[in-house]
Amino acid sequence: MIKMDPDQTARYRIRNEVDKNFFVEAGAGSGKTTLLVDRMVEMVRKGYDVSKISAITFTKAAANEFYERFQKKLSEKLSSAALSSNATQELKLERENIEKALKDIDLCFMGTIDSFCQMIISEHPMEAGVPSNATVKSDEEMNALYRQVYSDIQKGVYGPDLKKKCLRVKHYFYNAEAIFLDGMKFMMGTKNAELQFDKPKDETLDEIFKKEIAGVTEAFRNLYDHPEFIDDDGKGTAKAKERFLH
Repeated sequence: MIKMDPDQTARYRIRNEVDKNFFVEAGAGSGKTTLLVDRMVEMVRKGYDVSKISAITFTKAAANEFYERFQKKLSEKLSSAALSSNATQELKLERENIEKALKDIDLCFMGTIDSFCQMIISEHPMEAGVPSNATVKSDEEMNALYRQVYSDIQKGVYGPDLKKKCLRVKHYFYNAEAIFLDGMKFMMGTKNAELQFDKPKDETLDEIFKKEIAGVTEAFRNLYDHPEFIDDDGKGTAKAKERFLH
């Protein structure tokens, strides 16, 4: 019996003990993808229906790589399982399993986590509580959607009251659209958050901007006391200076 080190033992178990669950944690380039493909092939050899096997990734590139490597590995196994006249029943069954898996390989889900969730939701919309035509959108698509909604609010699509409030925010903030987009991203990403609004006490604009008005008033007063600091380039500013002092 060949004695294997802990790493070899772990790889052997992951590849061959397909009736058990494993949590694998390893660094980049350690062979996780290769090992997972080998495990999937072993599952096929042992009679698992390929439509019941899933490989979920974070990127489309990784999903495409899974598909190509899985298909290639199955083809290699099929070629090496050439039947002879004295082939055992076990070898015949293994070959049949591989042939069926190659035929139905598109029934094996190999894709990203968001596409997997989208597939589940589209198949069970009632249980998920979402419309049957719901789709998954990228961050760029969502930003474009938020901008369109913001534009529609300004056009009054969602009613005059909301349009009026949007206009009021634009008067107070130069970057109103950015504030709206950031707010939408926060609320969509924190759906369980409890939003609280403390209504400010009734104040006039003079009271709200008291400090700002005082600063501007002081600046004007300094210019009035020192008119020599007001530039006069002869291009209409002389009249402006005269009006200001008046």
